[in-house]
Amino acid sequence: MNFMNGKFFRVLEILTNFFLLNLIWLLACIPVLTIFPATAAMFAVSRQWILHHDESVFKAFFKHFKDNLKQSFIIGVLWSFFALVLYMNFVLLLEIESIKFVLFPFVILFSGIMLLTTVFLFPVMVHYDLRVLDIVKNSFFLAMGFLPRSLLGIGVMIGIFLLFIWKPMTIFISFSMGCYFIFQISKKVFEKKQIVTP
Repeated sequence: MNFMNGKFFRVLEILTNFFLLNLIWLLACIPVLTIFPATAAMFAVSRQWILHHDESVFKAFFKHFKDNLKQSFIIGVLWSFFALVLYMNFVLLLEIESIKFVLFPFVILFSGIMLLTTVFLFPVMVHYDLRVLDIVKNSFFLAMGFLPRSLLGIGVMIGIFLLFIWKPMTIFISFSMGCYFIFQISKKVFEKKQIVTP
């Protein structure tokens, strides 16, 4: 019975940590401009849990938020710009019948590459000490080189989205859990592949 109680409280402690991390992330995302720094901090805390078995939340989150603020903000601006360009191209192609079927596959292809690269973007950022362009470059190479794991990461993202649509209240825990699983996927890749350094 004591063993079962111990397991129950351990599971409760883990779920509480996920909830707290998710809650801090949501609050830190409220200004919108801080979404990327907040997400980088959430991934860094997940990394800390996985690699160092350090389950601190509040202090670790704000430390990593500060440490990754500049890089994650720059990448956030770049990624938002790329996403906006792809979206505008998509909208324009829908209006231009004559070239839609020629250029549409390219827009889909670049959108897919960007999505696959995104899987590794934050894990690479918080795991390695790299410049912004090297983070993007390595994320791209890892995404293309380990396509099944990239697709698994996208599956996690889609799962989080569908879970939120089905049960909106899961927003208070699903993002941190998804982040944790994506870093676990990335960690397996990091163990197999040397990154490209400057």
